[in-house]
This record gives sequence, C-alpha cells and structure tokens, in this order.
Amino acid sequence: MFELLLVWACLAPGIIATLNPRALNSTAPTVKVKNGTYIGLHDPVLNTYNFYGVAYAQPPLGDLRFRQPHSLNTTWSGNRVAVDWPNECIASSYSVNLTFSPGYMSEDCLYMGNIRPANTTQKTNLPVMVFLEQGGFNNGGVGFYSAFNQTWVVQRSSDIGFPVLGIAFNSRLENIAAFGGDPSRVPIQGQSTGAKSVGLQLLAYGGDNTNLFHGAISESGAPVWYAPTADVSLWQPTYDGFVKAAGCSSAEDSLQCLREISNLTLINIFGNTTLDPFGLNAPREFMMAVDGDFIPEANSVLLQSGKFAHVPYLIGTNFDEGTTVSPRGVNNLSDFNAYLVDEIMAIDNASLSTIGYLYPDIPEIGIPTTYNGRPPATDDYGVQWKRSCAVGTDIIMDAPTRLTTLSMASYKSTVYRYHFNIVPNGYTDLQGATHAAEVPLTFYNIAGLGSIVPPLGGPNGAKLLKMAQIMSAMWIGFAYSGDPNYIIPETWAGCSCLASLYATRAEELCLHDQ
Repeated sequence: MFELLLVWACLAPGIIATLNPRALNSTAPTVKVKNGTYIGLHDPVLNTYNFYGVAYAQPPLGDLRFRQPHSLNTTWSGNRVAVDWPNECIASSYSVNLTFSPGYMSEDCLYMGNIRPANTTQKTNLPVMVFLEQGGFNNGGVGFYSAFNQTWVVQRSSDIGFPVLGIAFNSRLENIAAFGGDPSRVPIQGQSTGAKSVGLQLLAYGGDNTNLFHGAISESGAPVWYAPTADVSLWQPTYDGFVKAAGCSSAEDSLQCLREISNLTLINIFGNTTLDPFGLNAPREFMMAVDGDFIPEANSVLLQSGKFAHVPYLIGTNFDEGTTVSPRGVNNLSDFNAYLVDEIMAIDNASLSTIGYLYPDIPEIGIPTTYNGRPPATDDYGVQWKRSCAVGTDIIMDAPTRLTTLSMASYKSTVYRYHFNIVPNGYTDLQGATHAAEVPLTFYNIAGLGSIVPPLGGPNGAKLLKMAQIMSAMWIGFAYSGDPNYIIPETWAGCSCLASLYATRAEELCLHDQ
C-alpha cells in the first residue's frame, strides 16, 4: 500500500473554524517536535492521526506585523492540544462577508497541520504532500473547499505574502521526521490560485529553492501570466489609500503606524470594497509584482531563462476552464472585445480582429461542447458565452501552461502535462469539464465531501471511480518518485516533445502529440 503524510502550511486555515472543539479520546496521538509536544486526534473513519494548529513561525503581531515571518523561538512543557482549526488570516471582503465570522480572523494564523496514517512511526519515512490552497490571492483557507477531504496542506497569501512558505518548509525540515515524514521527498501541490502559488515557488529567488521541495503539481494554474508583470510602483496608490484609511497619512513612518493600528481596524480596512486593498478590481498585472527578491524578474523572463527550480513538475488544465473563469453576459462583438481589452489591456484593433477571427461566433466550435446551441441572452451567460469561454480558457489557462511546459522542456527539466476532459456527476451541461472538475478524481473523493451529489457517483459512477483510481494513483506515485507512472502501468511520457496526457470522456488515457 502506498501512503502519504499529508501536511498543510496554513496562512489562512480556519474557514471552517466554526466547528465545535474536538473532544480528546483515549486513542489521541502525541508527537514530540523541537519546541514541545503536540496532542492530536484520531479519525476513526479514515484511520488517521490529525494534528491541526502546529505553529511554524512567531505570530506576526505587534511590531512583527507586515514583516517577513520570524522562526519560532519558544518551547513549552506538557502537551499542547492541536485538534481545532486555527484562526483565519485577515482576508478580503469576499471572505469576510460570505465565508465566516470575522471573529475567527486574526493575524495569529501562521500554522500548519499534519495528517498521517494511524500506523505511522518516526521511522516510516512517508513522502510529504504539501497542498497550497486556492482563493484568488485574497481569501480561502483549509476548509475553503471540503472536497479536498480536509487532508492536504493549505497556504494562502492574504496580507502576509508569498515568502512565508519558506519558513513553513524550514519548520517542516526540522520536525517532519517526528511525524513520520521523509524530508527528502516533499512535493508541493496546488489548484487554481494554489497552482499559481506552486509556480511562484518554482520561480522564487530565480529558482533557488534550497532543496525545500522536490517536486511540484499545478492543477489549473501556471507560474507565468499573460498580463504584464507589475513592479512595486504599481501598488503604490493602493498602499497610499490603505495608509489614508488607517489614519497614518501624517505619520513620519507610515509602515510603523500601520503596525500600531488595532486588529479590528485592519479587518475593517481589508473589508472595504471601495478601497480595494487587495486590488480585486485592478488589472490582472496586480496579481504579482517584481520585488527584486522573491520575484527578481518578470515571471516569463525567469521561466524562459531557465531560472526555475528544476524539479519534476506535473501541470495541466481542464477542457472547459472558461465556464468558470470567463465573463458572463457576452451577447455581441462589443461585449467580446471589451472582455479582451479588460483582460489583456494593451491590445490594438488589429489584434482584436485577429482574435475575433480565430475565435468566431460559432457555438458548435465553442465550449462547453456539452451544451448544444446558444446560451440564453442573460447576465448569467449571453449568446456569445461559448465564444468567450473558448478564448478565456486559452488566455487564462492553456496558453500560460503551454509556455511553461515548452520552456521547462527546453531546459531538459522533467515536466508532465495533462488535459482533463471529464464531467463529474452533478455537473451541468453549461459547466462541462470546468475549473476544479478534476479535484474529486485526483483526491479520490468517493465520499462526495463538499458536493451536493457525489461527484464520482451517478450513471457513470463506475467509470468515474476507475478514472479516479488511476489519477489519484498517478498523483501519489508522483509524490513518491517524481514519476506518475510509479504505481500503475499506464505510460505517461514526459514533455520532451510536449507529449501530453489527455483524460477524456471515454475514460481512456492516451498520449497526444501536440
């Protein structure tokens, strides 16, 4: 049997922090790390030992606010209980208003968790899969999408920032053996924005990952972005507005002033949709910025210059990503062009015409192919929605992924690419194989957690279950060896010539030479 030690390095756990405290029982496990001893809980259903709320850095409170995280420097005697989700990091108004009570948000949120098979000992040396959560770089957390079975690592970069993951990895290197993990086999995985976070870790510091992780999986998100990479100056107006809202405009040291405002004031500012502190309404280039440190150059430059961590990489997209990530209410050419201008920004009329020609308004060749004809002329869809979904899928997902695999393969780096085209149970014809449709299969979510209906059930349940067994085995095999063929006999070649695994509605695995 192949097993993993599953870990999350949480910047933003706690989205399900409203759960009642978990009672300890006689089978409660303990683990001794360098700082002290944690007591966790036994999950009798999955037969796992779970440890939540394991600190990996000093709480970024007081003068540590808005600084790079500092390594944990405290110890304790006795047992520290780690059975409840820790606090959620301060997030955007989306998270504040729709997801959970602000009472569970705190800057004291730098924790990770470990879930291991109940039979694990310190000598087991299991691979450690680290899952980085999605959430648009502004919200999300450990329970953001419970279809992940609440068993994988979570990281989200709200107000803290990307480099914090390195601190979590350093803590992991110190302590993971105590949980039964092998610090020499640590792949990182993410979906959506989490996949982009994985990509950023590959590019961080020009590819110098100092042996912190040894493989990477990106589901629907690439390290390179189609919009121009911003520099720090682009964020200056946002920072100035933040300073003004905090009443720090006249302060000699505005950053120090921000460190001294109350936590509640900070929450209120981050929840201010007019101020838009996360750049939610800003151009796409706001998603990342060249800071000369974590991101030393534009992502595309780093990627095409070979300045990335040369570890095995598994990356892919879904066939109908656009049904989630493309705009709604596209009813005519003006709407279509307005979307392109908004997405790509500096685009001229000739380019608009070329894209319009390459993506004609012909519903039969648009996506999702599961929906026949034109969608209704409503704000939810629009008669040209299948057209916008096709171009949105390519611009936002497929083109960045293709550039990534081409660039990495050109440097002889091991990279596997997939294209997922299966519609799970309960998904509509207007969704198709949409964004995150692969998650129930890669996570082998046979219980249907997080779904109204079991995604691996229904009339095609047997075929879906078979594909889930294959895909999850490939993901686990990759965690073990950096090779998705490690466990099962399917042949998935690396992208030396950009061969790509396609999972199709016929439930067949085949190589497609692009």
